Amino acid sequence: MRLVAVLLLGAALLTACGGGAGGPDVRGEWHLVEGAVDGSALPSPGGATATLRFEAQEVRGRSFCNSFFASYRLSGDSLVLDGLGSTEMGCEPDVMAAETAFLGALARTATVTREGADLVLGGDGVRLRFSPVPPTPDRALADTRWVLETLVDGETASSTTGEPAVLVLRSDGGVEASTGCRSGAGTWLVDAGVLVLDGLAPTGDCPPELAAQDAHVAAVLGGRPAPAIDGDRLTLSAPDARGLVYRAEAEGQREDGLLGSWELIAGTADGHALPLPGGARATLTFSAGSQTGGTSFCNGYGGDYAVDGDELRFEEVAVSLVLCEGPVGEAEGAYLDALLDRTHRFTVDADRLRLSSPAGELTFRRLLPPPLDAVSDRRWLLESVGAGGTAVPATGDASLELRSGGTAAVTTGCRSFEATWRTGGDTVHLADWEYELLDCPPEVAGQDQALVDVLAGGFQLRVDGDRLVVDRADGRGAPAPTLVYRAER
Repeated sequence: MRLVAVLLLGAALLTACGGGAGGPDVRGEWHLVEGAVDGSALPSPGGATATLRFEAQEVRGRSFCNSFFASYRLSGDSLVLDGLGSTEMGCEPDVMAAETAFLGALARTATVTREGADLVLGGDGVRLRFSPVPPTPDRALADTRWVLETLVDGETASSTTGEPAVLVLRSDGGVEASTGCRSGAGTWLVDAGVLVLDGLAPTGDCPPELAAQDAHVAAVLGGRPAPAIDGDRLTLSAPDARGLVYRAEAEGQREDGLLGSWELIAGTADGHALPLPGGARATLTFSAGSQTGGTSFCNGYGGDYAVDGDELRFEEVAVSLVLCEGPVGEAEGAYLDALLDRTHRFTVDADRLRLSSPAGELTFRRLLPPPLDAVSDRRWLLESVGAGGTAVPATGDASLELRSGGTAAVTTGCRSFEATWRTGGDTVHLADWEYELLDCPPEVAGQDQALVDVLAGGFQLRVDGDRLVVDRADGRGAPAPTLVYRAER
């Protein structure tokens, strides 16, 4: 679905009372109860409705099938609509016919009056009567799937294009977001009235026509915007006067609980238990924008997914081509055979996701985001490196910093690194490493290599008071050391 008009917000705004000077109060949302054009009643298809909502800078609504929008001027009972446009989704022929008639009538309206509780729009040969829609209770900020409708830049608003851009702030602290062409995941919190998103680094490519929207969405989400909820609308306002306006997805439309990251904990394929080799894992992530990906014990994979009721199917999935042998390779083959190229029935129960198909069953546990509140913006000093049940005390100056701005600093005892970081599921990933090529002295070389092995491959965090334990998330079956840090005092 795409929008085909850009709204320029002029200076003619509603007054505080909700109407023009001496005009009727038009505030709120209204639904069409009857209409006539040139003496003939407007069609009213079953199961669909037309709505109208006057807001501070625009008029919006649903025209039986699509959404429509326009700017307007209201002076007394005189109404002028400018730039009437709509989305372009197809519906049943009778619904589309009703939509065409309604939008044509709306374009001919010239007055707005109140008749008791109702609102009447009139014009030459046109009469549309609307009744008020009861106010929508405020949706919760967390665990609501917010779909982007409008980009705001000062006094200019524009409609979205591309795939639906969505935002999901989960109550477990994870966030999924998309821009219309890219998506990312991280963590979130509200601090002093602003929304702080950490580790949200959208990945993917954008076509030229979506580059500006992508940059706008990313800038607002990364700019600590102030959130405000009015019914089913969420507005994020950044300090630079840019903003985003979202609409809550309808109840039941997409409350499947899939979004987030999951780890395989059990499964069967063709009547046999799936192997789960130690030191490797299979994960599955569902991102905003119907994108999916994960790890399959050895390789990574990614693509799209589609949901129809309680059925789930993976589409256009690509898998990397690292060669893994032995138990890890066998587990990968069995897992991908059970997961891909088939339709699954799925259930989500608290922290468990279960997929079933004729090929077998897969059970996953939800991966909670890393404890960044307790870790970020602190300098952690390496205390020991553990391997094979033995902990070796750290040598030299070795430290780890994860800054809330998305950058990281690592020292190994002989080298220093600058990097960026992001989260995915329960894992922290470092990227864009910048460092000097140095030969470390023998007494530090082993420690240097251990830190690189753990931190370069995606790692998990555990906090115990002032101690931080860091483990490699997935070693593809190979043993990996454990790093123990202590917070700098």
